[in-house]
Amino acid sequence: MASSKPSNADVYSMSAARESSADRRPTPARDGFHLIPSHPIAYDVDLTASRSYKDITFKISTEDMTARIAFNRPEVMNSFRPTTINEIRDAMEKAAEDVRVAA
Repeated sequence: MASSKPSNADVYSMSAARESSADRRPTPARDGFHLIPSHPIAYDVDLTASRSYKDITFKISTEDMTARIAFNRPEVMNSFRPTTINEIRDAMEKAAEDVRVAA
């Protein structure tokens, strides 16, 4: 049974095959629209508070096996500082290690 999830090679080949023409319209075969879920992703696990993140949010969707890491500093227009970079780095490491997130 073939997997419905694209491999990294699929994503890389799409970017390599894309022509850099401003007047060419996107096409599903060329721009990877099939990789975008047709339903809204529900992030059911919020790890922001448990990791004590101040500058980002870190959520996981167990159904779609995806992680969402986002800036959370609206008071400074989501600008980032060294703390933000460290939190993003930590969240990415945790997401890579988490079995609920697909590789």
